[in-house]
Amino acid sequence: MERKLDIAGMTCSTCEAKVKKALLGVEGVKSAQVSHATGTAFIKGKTLPSDKDLKQAVEKAGYALRKEKFPWGFIGLLTGAIVVFFATQSLYGSLTFDPTNTEVTLGLVVAYGLVSSLHCIGMCGGIAFSTSVSAQVKNPMRRVWQYQSGRILSYTISGIVLGMMGKVFTISPMFTNILLLVAGLWMIFLSLTMVKLIKVNLPEFNFIKGKSDRGPFFIGLLNALMPCGSLQTMQVMALGSANPLLGGGIMLVFGLMTAPSLISMQWLGARINAINGRRIQIVAAVLVALMGIQMTLRSPIVAAPLNDLVMNLTGQKTMAPVVDGYQTVNLHLDRGTYVLDYAAVKAGIPVKLTFSWEGITGCTNPVNLTFINRMVDIKKNPEPIIFTPEETGKLEIVCWMDMVRTYLYVN
Repeated sequence: MERKLDIAGMTCSTCEAKVKKALLGVEGVKSAQVSHATGTAFIKGKTLPSDKDLKQAVEKAGYALRKEKFPWGFIGLLTGAIVVFFATQSLYGSLTFDPTNTEVTLGLVVAYGLVSSLHCIGMCGGIAFSTSVSAQVKNPMRRVWQYQSGRILSYTISGIVLGMMGKVFTISPMFTNILLLVAGLWMIFLSLTMVKLIKVNLPEFNFIKGKSDRGPFFIGLLNALMPCGSLQTMQVMALGSANPLLGGGIMLVFGLMTAPSLISMQWLGARINAINGRRIQIVAAVLVALMGIQMTLRSPIVAAPLNDLVMNLTGQKTMAPVVDGYQTVNLHLDRGTYVLDYAAVKAGIPVKLTFSWEGITGCTNPVNLTFINRMVDIKKNPEPIIFTPEETGKLEIVCWMDMVRTYLYVN
């Protein structure tokens, strides 16, 4: 077992030595690492001593063991962040644009980056969180800056490369979907190791698991490959600039504007990591697992067959009725979800797809109808879309950020 202690009164290396000696003198402590710079000590042992014994040992050495205080400031900040998150969700619709036709301005990139940073919590927040919560370190902020520097560097390099190319270039959707799935599964695995349900040593993956000082930096470097709609929108803008300096600048500014939200997730991980106790570690593991499950289910590799299974088990593949020669289906947008009133149509018969929405649409608007390669802004142009499905299968309907999706089945 390992535990972190906050020690008050240390000012030099001599203090470190005194505290270390005092801690090692307590029954159950097998090793101790002490830092006067951070005012912390990490102790290890099979069965760690009680707070009372530790406090007596530290005070006998002339120092004080700080008591844990209820983090009212943290609770207030988190509450405020949640309020801001839901309040600004409605801005997604008003700040969407066609990156191939819109003139690039600094103000546009800054505004888009700030609003998209909320989306970043859903896409990459779990990864950022795990870089701080998965390892005991003396200086957690170092891991924060390492991850952010790797992420922003990868964004900037991708902008430079795309600006140099000046032509259509995309990473294979299958590759990004696999990357998303692997990241989600790894976070689930990590959560199981955090609560000791799985005990496996993988030295070759230490930089991913967080044991290496450079681990967060390498993880950040992979962020430019994530299948994130807002990120890919900026990359298309960098591509359209046909200028490596402008392309790199666009991605650099976008990376800086999305940093605050991800830093907050890393800070949350560091705060949880700093609190002692088995229960807190279980809470941290649950959070990592939930984010990993969310990321895994977001990958179409898992989402598509799972959706098929749910539809078959619940019998929700209700055929759309034919009205005036058209199979009529309505897509309803409500609080960040897609709801089809009918989930199945017949091949060879025209389909009239209508739209409706209420409340905050979040990233669900505009809607990407991938089967006809068309983006529809429901708020600005809610006119029905008419098409004729020629083959059986399923038609994907996904949000412009590639986060929310549903399927229309063709029989």
